[in-house]
Amino acid sequence: MLGTTLTAAGQVTLSVLPQQLNFECLLGVSCGQASSNVVVTASNGQALPLVSSVTIQTPSQVGRSWLLNPGGGTAGASIGVGVDPTGLAPGSYQGFVTFFSNQASNQATVNVRMTVAGQAQLVPAPSTLNFKFRAGGPPPPAQAVTVNLAGSNGPVEFLTNRFDPDNLLSITPQNGQAPGASVQFRIANTNVSPGQYGISVGFLDSAGNNPSVGVNVEVEAAATFTASPASLAFEYARGGTAPPQQVVRVTSNDSVTFQVRLTGTGTGAWLNVPTGARTTPADIPVAIRTENLSAGTYEGGFTLDSGTASRQVAVRLVVTEAPPRGPRLRSANPVRQAFDGAAALSAGTWVEIFGEDLAPVTRSWRGDDFSGAAAPTQLDGVGVLINNRPAFVSYISPTQINALAPDDPNLGPVSVVVTAPDGERSNAVTIEKRPVTCALLAPDSFVANGRQYLVAHFTDLTTFVGPPGLVPGAIFRPARPGDTIIFYGVGCGPVTPFLPAGQIASGLTGLALPFRVLFGGTPAQVSYKGLYANFVGLYRFDVVVPETGPGDTPVTVEVDSTPIQGTRYLTIAP
Repeated sequence: MLGTTLTAAGQVTLSVLPQQLNFECLLGVSCGQASSNVVVTASNGQALPLVSSVTIQTPSQVGRSWLLNPGGGTAGASIGVGVDPTGLAPGSYQGFVTFFSNQASNQATVNVRMTVAGQAQLVPAPSTLNFKFRAGGPPPPAQAVTVNLAGSNGPVEFLTNRFDPDNLLSITPQNGQAPGASVQFRIANTNVSPGQYGISVGFLDSAGNNPSVGVNVEVEAAATFTASPASLAFEYARGGTAPPQQVVRVTSNDSVTFQVRLTGTGTGAWLNVPTGARTTPADIPVAIRTENLSAGTYEGGFTLDSGTASRQVAVRLVVTEAPPRGPRLRSANPVRQAFDGAAALSAGTWVEIFGEDLAPVTRSWRGDDFSGAAAPTQLDGVGVLINNRPAFVSYISPTQINALAPDDPNLGPVSVVVTAPDGERSNAVTIEKRPVTCALLAPDSFVANGRQYLVAHFTDLTTFVGPPGLVPGAIFRPARPGDTIIFYGVGCGPVTPFLPAGQIASGLTGLALPFRVLFGGTPAQVSYKGLYANFVGLYRFDVVVPETGPGDTPVTVEVDSTPIQGTRYLTIAP
């Protein structure tokens, strides 16, 4: 029946234009009453009176008609056809308005369609953003959110609002039009504490829609940037070998690119450091250019710059004149007698000599170094001259030589010189030469409770005289009156029969000078006083412990009526 006109000869017919009306509304925006005009025309051109009726094909389910009946009208004039979508659910609705006249042979019908759309919804995508950066570092790249619509083709105006108490975000633009709007999210503040931050950004339109985007921000601890060590020191002797290269280790808790630059005027003339860009972790080799350097102190360094952090490495170079060649005796106490450390010597006594570059190797004499019973005067070409006479050498090292003084009748100040294999001589030092410089063996390891104990053996040559535990790992016990004990000395004078210095002792000898031992003032019997057989320059004294009080007893030794310096103790049992 849409737009149908029934025609019969001599009869008046009705027609209508337009034959179809379409209405659209958007819930919450434009869903009020609406109307549109139609014109019904009579075939005879007359203004016939019209009446109308409404037919609903799609009901409204709200208890009333959504299609309004115009109630009639006049042929040839505009007639308003209206709709009222109030309260309707979203969907499509269809109905008909029919016009007729008792003077016409037909009816004219208008098809009415109405579409009710759901309320427009802003749809930001993506709905979640994630940012991650280091505190104080560069911001991460910006991210975009596109704002579209659901339920309408738009356009819809919106503006943004946010909950961002730490002011981490920058949002541009802050308002726009959907659909298709692009909003840029950027991190504007990286100077915040490490941790997790949650930010909500809302998109608000005029209808009160307020969808949001969740922004998760992870702030890591600030990037570390370290250089170790922070300072380097080099030493170089002119004409010598360049000091070895050193390395500065540069690290961080992230991959950091940094620049290496020399600092200090003229640093590049003596400091060799590769400059330019590096990435952590990195090892920076540091070397010294020694060409044309004069003696003095040079200070400079280099800078490691990452853009956000800078580290300084200081470098100090001390250049000295070339050291003298050959052996050198030290200035303080260069020669001292064995057993007591006295700055004196006598013929046939042992001395210790100290310095630098005294020998190229470290070793003691061996059996093949001897010539029969005669001790060697050189080891690997290293020798000692005392008053220009060769001494007997038992031990050599770069810093110490042990030697036995040769026979020499001269007394008073004498020189000591070390000779090198290539003929170089050390500086000469002077030491006082005496007839006798007797010293008894009493090392620092035999000191306890402020007392210096004498090294003395029982005749088993294994057990020591002294309080138990005096030296860890050794056997000690007190001596009893009547026990024979043995102690040792150097520099105690000539013996009979005469034995030249530097010879291995054999058989029994006797000390030529008067010799006496007292235990707390009580003289002791000395059953042997002479050189120790099978040794070179070592004296042995076999002493019978006298009747004396128990406990730690001071022992006094006299040679040629002269007491040996220093108090020594032995422990006597009750």
